[in-house]
Amino acid sequence: MNGLELKLTRLRALLHAPKPLSLGQYLNLWSFQDGVLVGVNLDYSSVYEIEAENAFFYEPSRLDLFNIQARAFLNSLPPHAVLQFLVQIRRNDNDMLREYRQTALEGAADDWSRTIVQKKCEFIAGKFSQRRRCFLFTTSRTADGKAPMTWLLPIFRRPLKERVR
Repeated sequence: MNGLELKLTRLRALLHAPKPLSLGQYLNLWSFQDGVLVGVNLDYSSVYEIEAENAFFYEPSRLDLFNIQARAFLNSLPPHAVLQFLVQIRRNDNDMLREYRQTALEGAADDWSRTIVQKKCEFIAGKFSQRRRCFLFTTSRTADGKAPMTWLLPIFRRPLKERVR
């Protein structure tokens, strides 16, 4: 094979090679109804922001109750349900510093107290402070498990709004 044939072969391979799918082909999203994401395969998903508590410091009776409640919640999930936890960590929690500064300076009338609070806030801002947000993603399928015929025309027996409920 000479150089020209090799270049033509490479050009043909580039033109006829499998193309990557568009972003829309990777997303399992067909509709958004009443705060619920409906996938093209009839998965229903919701996202909740949760406030996580540190159960490490619970007293034993409260820790036992927490374990019972968590177990009851997990056992009550429907079949084929998926729970995913996401913890988002961002640098510099400015809201926490602003809130601390407001509460600390409310009763401070003298300049000395204000200076101490200001220096403390500068010290905290210079360190690595974090803002954590916890999210719970829930995904479930319908009870009858009907799968769509195609990604454009899913099969429904009831209206989508009723199924989401």
